[in-house]
Amino acid sequence: MQTKSADPAGKASVSKAKARKQELRARTLREQQAKAVVDAAKEAPNLLDQFPSFCSFKKHGYNLGIKYHKASQLSPVHLSWAYHLCEQNMHTMYEDVWGWKAPEKQKELKHPDARYLIVYDEQGHQLLHDAEEHSVAYVHFRFEVEDGVPVLYVYEVQIVPGMQRRGLGAFLMTLLKLVAKKNQLEAVMLTVMNANTAAMKMYTKLGYKLDPTSPSQADPVSHMEDPTGYEIMSLSLGSKQ
Repeated sequence: MQTKSADPAGKASVSKAKARKQELRARTLREQQAKAVVDAAKEAPNLLDQFPSFCSFKKHGYNLGIKYHKASQLSPVHLSWAYHLCEQNMHTMYEDVWGWKAPEKQKELKHPDARYLIVYDEQGHQLLHDAEEHSVAYVHFRFEVEDGVPVLYVYEVQIVPGMQRRGLGAFLMTLLKLVAKKNQLEAVMLTVMNANTAAMKMYTKLGYKLDPTSPSQADPVSHMEDPTGYEIMSLSLGSKQ
């Protein structure tokens, strides 16, 4: 009796189909787990409760306080101040890369997922009296899922000119790293303009590297031919960080 020979090509096809299904299930599970982590972070009432030593910044004779807010908790005055400070600091750089789009920026700042660290001058220095509560800086960030990974994404770090280059930016970025780790996020990510060399230098010093999704890394050839004007940087929060 003649036996039916095995079909190697058919078996290979079945194996590939199973592998794809397993990969899809694994990816779906990772995304669900990442979303759960992000949702939990979004619901945290006050992210700074665990870091009392980071609720103030005292250098160069200034006594600065730091508060956490959801976008929905900010007053119209504060949202307007945040918008105008960003415009003051970044208008030219934005114009060179994406163009300055006021309605989009205002909508971005008010987004329900937007979270803020607001830095204010507790001593009321005359130099820094241009906003509610003498606000001098803010960080706009969000908890998001990027490629199946839960991350803290930094949208803006804006500091009034009189307080720049005094260590406040690095201090705030260190606080965000602690917040991200405490909430089980796997990385801190941000977008930085190539023209913003001071910021890029600071992020590099803090351990940030060009992310694989950054234009210069994802498509080096196209980036060299037509530079985007910005990079995406990330800080992995592994056990060594």
